[in-house]
Amino acid sequence: MRIFWGALIKIFAVVAVFTLNIFAMNVLPFPFNRLNIIFTGVFLFLLFGKNNRAFWFIAPLALLAEFFSSMPFGANAAAIIAGMVVIEWTLLNLLTTRTLLTCGAAFLIGFVVYRLTFIAALIFFQLLGLSDKIALTKIFFANIGTELAVNIIFVLLLYPIISFFVQRPNPRYLTGRAI
Repeated sequence: MRIFWGALIKIFAVVAVFTLNIFAMNVLPFPFNRLNIIFTGVFLFLLFGKNNRAFWFIAPLALLAEFFSSMPFGANAAAIIAGMVVIEWTLLNLLTTRTLLTCGAAFLIGFVVYRLTFIAALIFFQLLGLSDKIALTKIFFANIGTELAVNIIFVLLLYPIISFFVQRPNPRYLTGRAI
């Protein structure tokens, strides 16, 4: 019974994050409709949760996002997975302390990889003739910049609130004898 309730909570979490993402894109006014709840939600779960479990939330969220996207199937999912893998590696190897600045830097690195992978996937699908011509104009990059700014501010506002309730040990104070 415990496994059933755990699975039900995880399914509810996936549906809730996806519903919030659709709500943000369709209902909120301009700068706030660029909020990528799926990417920021998985990032925060990766930051505060158990790292190996965060990747299991990416697959259903990316699949649901693909169903509601007008882009070629798989471009967004590949970009989300690539961004999260880079964030995981960055948090484990480069930015090991969990401060506000390292959180912002890890998100910035991961988001840039996410968007560059997305653009590369769109160009790849265009070269194969599976999608229409992609207009990489100033407006396109301005929208990406707006999305980055809104999402990084959202993450930097949520980080202190979540870290107040979820206590994570700072890795620099852990030694071999203390573990």
